[in-house]
Amino acid sequence: MIAYTISWTDPNEHLLDITISFTAPADEPRLTLPAWRPGRYLIQNYAANIRQCAAADSGGDPLDIRKDAKSSWRISAKAGQELTVRYRYYAGILDAGSSFLDESEAYCNGSNLFMMVEGLRHEQTRLTVAAPAEWRIETQLPREDENTFVARDYDHLIDSPTIAAPSFRRHSFLESGAAIHLIFIGAETIDTDQFIDPVHAIVRSQSKMFGGLPFSEYRFLTHIGEKWHGVEHEASCSIVAKRSDLLGAKKDDAGYDHFLLICSHEFFHLWNVKRILPAVFAPYDYSAETLTRLLWVIEGVTSYFAALTLVRAGLWTEKRYLKHLGSEIETLENQPGREILSLSQASFDSWLQNDAHDRANALISFYNKGEMVAATLDLTILQRSDGSKSLDDVMRLLWRDQKPLEEDGFERAVVSICDVGDFFERYVHGTDPLPHQES
Repeated sequence: MIAYTISWTDPNEHLLDITISFTAPADEPRLTLPAWRPGRYLIQNYAANIRQCAAADSGGDPLDIRKDAKSSWRISAKAGQELTVRYRYYAGILDAGSSFLDESEAYCNGSNLFMMVEGLRHEQTRLTVAAPAEWRIETQLPREDENTFVARDYDHLIDSPTIAAPSFRRHSFLESGAAIHLIFIGAETIDTDQFIDPVHAIVRSQSKMFGGLPFSEYRFLTHIGEKWHGVEHEASCSIVAKRSDLLGAKKDDAGYDHFLLICSHEFFHLWNVKRILPAVFAPYDYSAETLTRLLWVIEGVTSYFAALTLVRAGLWTEKRYLKHLGSEIETLENQPGREILSLSQASFDSWLQNDAHDRANALISFYNKGEMVAATLDLTILQRSDGSKSLDDVMRLLWRDQKPLEEDGFERAVVSICDVGDFFERYVHGTDPLPHQES
């Protein structure tokens, strides 16, 4: 078993101390740190945050450790040696996909923090969070004791964000035999009780759509911060909710609606991407770009069902939903890039996004247009099947039969449910305007 430990000395330095103990699987063992994380399809080069990397044998004698590429290191050791690697990681930015440390919390995303020992990716892993004794810890990982957790393998470890803090709010409820927890950090001035029943309704609605929940326990890990951001995980999600939008917010306010929408979006990812996984991600290559034309399915279809769930759960009226849809249509129509970039190409080119590029005129959001295409596709299926089929049936088919999802798997699933003619050629692979724009 590989052992990882997170600790720190002065939290206001924003430096997490990481220790990895393992048996060398080969001579000159190699360790790598991800260059990107699932859910954000852009190279982020987390190795830039690594400091003071050192290695030692079982007796504590130092060993040479050197970089052999931008995100990998080799140790001068022999196969079978017991080794320990230590390094510090700068954790000074708080968003849903980052790692962060200050005196109020340690928020740890393994995709940022943990090097993988080549040859041991599939080994069981133990994680120890050496937090102060009075701090509490929340993570989707199974708990071994108060501050120790066990992951199936490296991929499970880095897909399991962990929060340690002296205090936070925790609301819980049961649905379909599973325990759901809402964890709020920094929410002292926010009314979090008002979200329990609505989030429960979201969970119930999506569980009904798929015929149950694929876990026994789930956590919404929410920070009250300075932006909106969310990231999906196997049995949890990470959310940053904008404080100024939630202060005093009540039912039907913009901040209230936004929080429910982001919860619905991240929860739907339980099926769409965390389990209905594009084949190119099986397994993930964390070292380099992994190109797929399915990001619009991953994110756009999820966005469509996230908003639709709020209607089905009784949280939004039809009028409120149409207002949302109108706003998304307006956003799309104000993007000049829709006339030159197809939706599938926008997915494929996600890795090229850069603030130095002509984003305003040459790019489109596969979230935004993907949602509009998903809505149009659902209406097309309903119309052509005389209301007997819908996009729900496509998602249930994918959940049941098509994991991992090949590049043409979504289209094949749609066609097996209903003949939609040249829909994909026009609206996904082409730049034809959506039907509402033609009228």
